[in-house]
This record gives sequence, C-alpha cells and structure tokens, in this order.
Amino acid sequence: MVKKFAKFVLTNISGTIIDTVALWLMKSYIFSSYFGVYIISPIIGFEIAML
Repeated sequence: MVKKFAKFVLTNISGTIIDTVALWLMKSYIFSSYFGVYIISPIIGFEIAML
C-alpha cells in the first residue's frame, strides 16, 4: 500500500515539474502573445507532461 502511494506521489510530482518547466520555456522563448502564453502553452505543457 505504501509503495503504491509513493509511486503515485512521485508520478504526480514529476508531471507537475515537467508541466511547469515546459510552460516556463514556452512563455520565455517561444510565445509572446496573450493567446500563446495563456491558451496554447498550457495545452502543450499538459500534453508533454502526460507523455
């Protein structure tokens, strides 16, 4: 039970970190418009984290 919970927590933390880094990179280096930063970047970041 504890092993399963630890795996769940590590998976979610790594997904959050990947999503945050992807959002930051896209906001800083790729997109500069409102639409790109707040609409497109979260979609792409979520897909990268899920992958």
